Amino acid sequence: MSREQFIKDKIKQRGYNIKEFAKEINMPYSTLLSMLNGSIGGAAVDNVIKVCNGLGITVCDLEDE
Repeated sequence: MSREQFIKDKIKQRGYNIKEFAKEINMPYSTLLSMLNGSIGGAAVDNVIKVCNGLGITVCDLEDE
């Protein structure tokens, strides 16, 4: 499973859609969508940390995916 799909699944498990989750973590929807449709590996570190914190996971959890 890709890291992007892993995050999408975690968002869904928490009961959010991508737009709702972006609002919850105070990130522009377009930024989160770009991260999830492109490559989380190319995203700004601060944004990756914000997503991980919002999901209750660590950046290391993404590395395992």
